[in-house]
Amino acid sequence: MPHGLRSKHESDTKKGTAIVPFGLLPNGRKRLCGAWTLHGTRLVHSPRNPNPRKFARLRCKCWTCSLCGPRKAQRYRGQIIRAVGRFKMPRMLTLTLDARKIAKGTELQTYLEHFETHKPLQKACHCVTCEHVQVNSIKHIRKCWSKLRVYLLRKYGAAPKYVAVLEFQKVTGLAHLHIVIDHWVDQAWAKEAWQSLGGGQHVDIRRVDAHRTGAYVSKYLSKEMLLSAPPGMRRVTTSRSVKLDEKRPSDYFWEVVKGPIDRFYLVYREIAQEVVLDEGEVASFSVRE
Repeated sequence: MPHGLRSKHESDTKKGTAIVPFGLLPNGRKRLCGAWTLHGTRLVHSPRNPNPRKFARLRCKCWTCSLCGPRKAQRYRGQIIRAVGRFKMPRMLTLTLDARKIAKGTELQTYLEHFETHKPLQKACHCVTCEHVQVNSIKHIRKCWSKLRVYLLRKYGAAPKYVAVLEFQKVTGLAHLHIVIDHWVDQAWAKEAWQSLGGGQHVDIRRVDAHRTGAYVSKYLSKEMLLSAPPGMRRVTTSRSVKLDEKRPSDYFWEVVKGPIDRFYLVYREIAQEVVLDEGEVASFSVRE
């Protein structure tokens, strides 16, 4: 954490002025989003990259950032649509949980009461009880899904290729999974197996094409869903054989340097090449020396 940001926050607190939660700006962006810069040095000469140096704004890439969150969701949507066609995964499997298997007694009652209160407000309740129940539901459903994959391996003789997207039920607020899968699965068998492993009553399997899969994923990776998930929880998981983000080798050696990219752009503005703007901000530029 840069010392200047911390000092500014502490000084505002001492003065008693109204400030936003630490780590967020009034527009919803992270304080450190863009506060650092990536500096790249070209490894070998390439006609595609004739400039020896390159600077790029380093984004925080957090789901809760108003800039990075929607972009991250959009990138996942495109990657999942491409993966559906590349790995031939034409089926959508939906798995739910029973609230009584996640919490009991006063904890369950408190959670359901808080969920009903916050549902019209379209925001999650961040009290200790609700976050505890939601985190437990995520851990529980992923544990059950891991066991179900073993069942699928035994029944069909091959481990499934899949992309699983986490969402929260509108009725209970508990986690459930929407899974794009390559296997044909018998619905009656899947429902019986899922319930025996500790899952819920609802198990849905349907065949979809790539365009419909994109529509499903767009809905499940909405801004509301991203902000409602507890921090630190992965929204999208895949099987080992499915790679969503396949990166090409870079022609540059990258290192993180202190300071925003605007500071470096002022220094190299006269010799800057390939300047890319993003919402009025300098996103990257090259230097030909």
